[in-house]
Amino acid sequence: MNQKKKSFVANLIKYRQADMKEPIWFWINPSTGTIISDEFKTPEDAEKWFDNVLYIHNETFDLIERSMKGKFFKVKGKVDVGDVISSKKANDCPFTMHLEDDIIEFDLLAKDEEDAKKRVSEFFEILEWYE
Repeated sequence: MNQKKKSFVANLIKYRQADMKEPIWFWINPSTGTIISDEFKTPEDAEKWFDNVLYIHNETFDLIERSMKGKFFKVKGKVDVGDVISSKKANDCPFTMHLEDDIIEFDLLAKDEEDAKKRVSEFFEILEWYE
């Protein structure tokens, strides 16, 4: 199975009729003109919606790519133990980890070692990486 990452494209439309007090904003598919979002009261709300959709779109394709082409990597680094113990993100960390003294080791699915380190860095501040 071959997955090609496609870009997510949409146009923001401002709509107001004469009998409307305030305009509404919504997103459309520029190829078809189909409305693809709810109505928003401000362009800022519409932009937040688009940013969220774009984030989910990119995360989904990254997950598919990791699942199809990735492998498990073991990465380890030096951490501040106090930060690890008190970290709220540590409870949400989806990776298998082992902490001994101030060295933490992770097993995780990634595209490459650099991707593995980047993903770990989203949860912990690694002071120094070890090979």
